Amino acid sequence: MNDVDILPVLNSLNQLTPTERVPLQALIRFVTLTARFRHDIAVNQPPTAVFDDETPPMYLDNGTKAFLRKVLSLSDAAVDVLWSATRHVVWTGQTVPEAICDKDMEDLIDAMKDPDEDGPYVRSAISLHPPQLHCLNNISCDVQRRIQEAERKRIVAYTRMYGALPGYETKLYCRDCRTVYYSNYSVHGGQRRYYGGVPDYIQVANHVFLERELIEHFTLSMALAWTSVRNCTAMYNASPEMQDSGYRNWPFKYKLRSEYVSDAFTLLGLLEDRMENPSIGDLRLPDAGEQRFRLLEAMQERNFRMQSVGQPELRHHCNKCMEIIPDKSGGPAKKIHAAVMDGVTIGHPCCAVHGCRRPLESPKDRFCQSHNSHNNECVTVGCSELQETGFRTCADPEHRAKETHLQAQNKAISMPPKDLEDDESTDDEATSREVNVEGKSKKGRKIRALMGRMHSHNEQLMVRPCGVIVGRSTCFGAESPEQVIAFIKRLFHAPGSEPEYIFYDNNCTLAKTVKHDPFFTHIGLPVDVFHFKTKHKETDIFCQTHCNPASFPELMDGEKWRFNSSVAEQTNVWFGGFHSICREMQVDRYNFFLDEMIKRRNRLIVEKLRLEGAEPSHVILS
Repeated sequence: MNDVDILPVLNSLNQLTPTERVPLQALIRFVTLTARFRHDIAVNQPPTAVFDDETPPMYLDNGTKAFLRKVLSLSDAAVDVLWSATRHVVWTGQTVPEAICDKDMEDLIDAMKDPDEDGPYVRSAISLHPPQLHCLNNISCDVQRRIQEAERKRIVAYTRMYGALPGYETKLYCRDCRTVYYSNYSVHGGQRRYYGGVPDYIQVANHVFLERELIEHFTLSMALAWTSVRNCTAMYNASPEMQDSGYRNWPFKYKLRSEYVSDAFTLLGLLEDRMENPSIGDLRLPDAGEQRFRLLEAMQERNFRMQSVGQPELRHHCNKCMEIIPDKSGGPAKKIHAAVMDGVTIGHPCCAVHGCRRPLESPKDRFCQSHNSHNNECVTVGCSELQETGFRTCADPEHRAKETHLQAQNKAISMPPKDLEDDESTDDEATSREVNVEGKSKKGRKIRALMGRMHSHNEQLMVRPCGVIVGRSTCFGAESPEQVIAFIKRLFHAPGSEPEYIFYDNNCTLAKTVKHDPFFTHIGLPVDVFHFKTKHKETDIFCQTHCNPASFPELMDGEKWRFNSSVAEQTNVWFGGFHSICREMQVDRYNFFLDEMIKRRNRLIVEKLRLEGAEPSHVILS
């Protein structure tokens, strides 16, 4: 045993008769099992029992005693003596070898496959409960008095190592203030208030919990292997652990659903966000309604804060993205902190009115609520005539020809299997993607028809040369300089946070736009070395003068470039892998998902930089 003095325990065993002596292995397992059921022991104590967080109860409850007698083959006397000797060890939470805990899990799982009892004292592998036995409402309740009203309900918990397991959740009810305490949160006044931190098991439905370790595994698969929620679910259900999940008299189907994985991913992100930002307060959600709507407001708040403040690694610096250059004349050293910006063609369904940022009511819609009247107009760009009945174009024969052409084209198109795409796929192929059909009228003017839905144009990423992504922004309609400038100013709004150099493949246009903007006075705007050599004309005097990376001698260290200015292109390979996963997502989930993927990848990169000796840290602004 770890950190446990067993000498007093062994001395107590001398009280047993020779036929009741307990092997050391049984002693250790007695401690691990009673520690696992500590809360059940407390809840089942009579009202007159005296105990607290430091002082254990004098006696075990009948259900725990019966279970220990069966599993460990002990007599009543042995159980009583062992509890008397070990109760302080159990109550203080000292640890034991992991292999013993694994054996406990195996016995508990086997017992649930063929239980002898189904009463209030049955013990299961998963036993969830509130973190305390007293009411936390210290305004209207006596916090010193233990809550007496407890109720257990059956649950199913999905785990990484053991598949789906049956279990129980205990809830406590405070009659004084009418607060109900569950394992993850308390409910009062129609609102769920999470306790803080991240529990080992996260509730995603009334009787359904997912193990935190399993959710982390799913999230890592999404971030590193571009695995969709649907495919994470399918692989888990096909795993050997799930094939052995069958328990008598348990009223649940042991099949994980994709909405459970999606909600667990979101809840884990929200709870971790509260841990990283304690000033925001505990996570609070409405108690009523469907889970997907219950989470919506919390996602929107996190999304808004992420867009306003940036990623947690916004102030990141290390030896690969920032250098301090000493002044040869003896003056103060100069800091050079660089960033690289680029766009990735990923988007979500958006309003078909060019540049409109208002969210859609549903990803299947073509227009937002403000522009809903356009739904009855001809889909030909620039035409405001009403559609004819049964068609999506007006009576103009040239416009009708475009629609007929698309319908014939759709019959020949083989769409990808829907089970490889995530979330709300549409049934109508003509509306499942953006379709532009161009042609020329008899008068020679071009005719363009937008027959499908519009998607946002791209995602702009701001990346440090070391690979850490510090910000993301969605461009609508086009990658316009105005949207890019707004992104930069929003990201580096704090004085002193702006980098000395921002590499961008269209900096020649950007530099012309901001040449009189004081915000960019001390920011160099070079073009990436590769782009400058291959995609920028030598005859462009402004670009050669203001955006040539060779015009900034500080970016050179002898014959080498100080920073990897192609890192955004390399990052885009990873980021672009989410295209098929999130293309049909509702905008709030889309933003939450991508920000969470970036945050997870940043953690891995920062740890890699630390192991490489790059000394990752955060800039402290004065």
